[in-house]
This record gives sequence, structure tokens and C-alpha cells, in this order.
Amino acid sequence: GGPVYRLPPNQNDPVWARQMTLLAVLSVQNAANREEEEVIQTVYQWILQVTGAQLAAIYVYEPESNSLVAKAISNSQYTKVGEHESLDDGILGETARCRCPLFTNTYQTSAYRSTEWPLQAVATAPMLARDQLLGVIAIGYETDDRFSEDDVQILGWLAAQASVALDNQRLFKAAQQKAHQLHLLNALIYAANSIQDYNELLQYMVDTLNGLFNSDSCSSAMWDEENQISKVVAAAGSQRKQMLKVQIAAHTPSLTAQIIAGNRPIVVADIHDSDMIDPQLVESLSGRTLLGLPLMMAENPLGAAFILFSDVRHLTQTEIDISAQVADQIALIIARAQLLAGERRQRQLAEIQLIFSNLLIETTSAGETGMALLESIGTLIDYDSGSVMLIQDSDRMGVIVASAGDTNPEEASNVAI
Repeated sequence: GGPVYRLPPNQNDPVWARQMTLLAVLSVQNAANREEEEVIQTVYQWILQVTGAQLAAIYVYEPESNSLVAKAISNSQYTKVGEHESLDDGILGETARCRCPLFTNTYQTSAYRSTEWPLQAVATAPMLARDQLLGVIAIGYETDDRFSEDDVQILGWLAAQASVALDNQRLFKAAQQKAHQLHLLNALIYAANSIQDYNELLQYMVDTLNGLFNSDSCSSAMWDEENQISKVVAAAGSQRKQMLKVQIAAHTPSLTAQIIAGNRPIVVADIHDSDMIDPQLVESLSGRTLLGLPLMMAENPLGAAFILFSDVRHLTQTEIDISAQVADQIALIIARAQLLAGERRQRQLAEIQLIFSNLLIETTSAGETGMALLESIGTLIDYDSGSVMLIQDSDRMGVIVASAGDTNPEEASNVAI
């Protein structure tokens, strides 16, 4: 619906200028509250309505592949959404390289021709923000419509407004991610200071990671340096039980070992199409994309954290960098918790030794001594039953002199050893 404008309009036409300004302002204002794909579609509809061209396309620059990716296009016969265009040739690549608008009214015989577009007139303009290439806008006509320098200047203005909309959305999303990351780190620090139980703390860590990525499942595995083996100690999400059951033989190559050796995040795009993960493990999991994060304290490996997504997920470098920072914080918290747990253990042992020494001074029989020993051990280990047995050298029989919990002294007496 709505009127269709064709380039070149009269730039001094107040109605046209008002329409253009309104469309630009609306798209820029709404950009921050939308996902990038929605912003691109809004800008695309805006470009299509303003130009009325047979070809209206928006390409977004992808740094990972150093190419332009089609995100919106008016006719799939020209190209399909998701297809990549090289920066090495063609009018799209030249626009991206020179970062300036270009046009040709003889596209079929032009040096710019690198695609099979059935067009005569093609104009392009780069989307730029803060000296960074965001993408390229292209419009074209199959008929004899001809572009002038004024038309290309107008297209450059459209691209500038589109750049603002897209950049605003990305800045807003980055700010949201940063705020979420800060909130998460504060929550982790609070947990480190408030959760005393080591296993409970580990569980909180994986719950937090799982929530950060809204992933299907998450787990953490601690590394045993002596046996070169990892053991899953905490898991969260829909596959918690499966992950906790994962067992890897000692001195066996594993993804944890690879992550620790490289001391960097590893992304497995599809666990069902990778030789990095044991096939038996793949069979027990129903996810697709896996992100592995090293848990290191300086050069000392603590283990690794794993984030599993139910579908194939493209993780941006920003997401990976944020996850690595969170993993570093988690590693610091775990190392601190291990140190505190070790100190508490040593303190408990010292206290028990002192208590038991004092009890030995007060006891007058083997039974009292045995009970004192069981009581001392009970402060360290929450056992269900326990007994103290004295061995008689004459017949190598054991006699229980003290018992606690479920042990029955009479039934357990005179036990042969």
C-alpha cells in the first residue's frame, strides 16, 4: 500500500522530503527495540517504497567471511537471502572497498557486472557507521531508467539513514549485553561470597551460564591432572541427567583436554558432524551446537564449561568473547572456593584432632574411646552407621566395642577378619 516514488524525484519537493524524513525518523526510532533482522526488513520496505525499483536489496557485511550477505531482496531471481557476495569484484564489492556510492546505466556491458542481474541501471551505496562497513544497499531497473549523480546522492542519503538505524540497534543490543554481563558478574561475585557449599556453588555457576545463553543445557567438568581425565560435577537444563552420567576413561583424548590445551573457547557447530566429540557421547545428547569454555587459573587447568544448544546456532564473536570473560570469572570463583574448602578441611581436621585428644584423656574404657572416635568422625563425615572394632590377636577375631547409627553391636560382634 501507499504511494510509490521513483528516482529521480525533485529534491526540493516538500511532500517528497516530508515523506522521506518521516520514514527515516520512524525507522531509526524503532530500530533500537527490534532484532537486527526486523530492522533490516523495515529499512528494506522503506527503500522499496521510496525507490520503486525492480531490484531493491540490502547486503550486510560479515567480517568472519569478509563478504556481503544478502539479507533482503525484492526478487529471488536476482539472488537469494543468505547468499554471499565477494568483496573482490562487481559493483557490490567495489562499493564496499571504496566506501562510496556507485552507479551505471549500462550494467550488462559494465566492468561492474559480476552477477546475473537482468538489469540495465544499477546504483549502490555503502552503509557506514563509526568508520565501520555495515553493508551495501543496491537498487536497479530492468528498463531504460537512468541514474544521475543527484540520484546516487539521494541513495547515499538513504543508506546513511539506514546505517543509523542498523547501528543504533547494534549499539542498543551491545549495551544490553554489557548490562546483562555486568549483572551476571555481580551475581557470580555475590554467590562466591554467600554460597559456602562447594557443590552448591558449582551448580549455581552452570545455572547462571545456562540462563545467560538461554541454552538447552549446560555443564561443568573438573580436570584431574594426575589421571588426565575430566568429570562432570554439575549440570543444568533439559539434559542434566544425561550430562551427569557422562564418563570418560583416564588418559583418553576428550574435548575438555583440547579446550584446556588451547586455553580458548571452542565452538562445535554441529556435534553430529564433528570428530572432536566421542560418538557415544553424541548419542546420549540431543543438542546440536556446543560451546566449550576453558576454566583456567593462570596456567593451571581447573576444567571446562559446556553450553549446548538444541538447534544449530551461529555464535557471534561478541557472544564468544563475553562467554570467555564469564568463564574467567567462574574459574576465579571456583579456584577461590577450592582454596577455602581446603582451608576449612584442614581446620576441621585440626579441631577434630584436638577434640579427640581431649576425649582420650577423659575416657577410661575401650568403649568410651571408640564412641569418642565415632563422634569426632561424625563432625567431619555425615555417615549412616559406624563402628569401632578391636582385633584379638589370639584368634584373629574382631570385637566391636562401640557403634553408632544403624550398626548393631551384638549382630556385628565376633566378626572374623
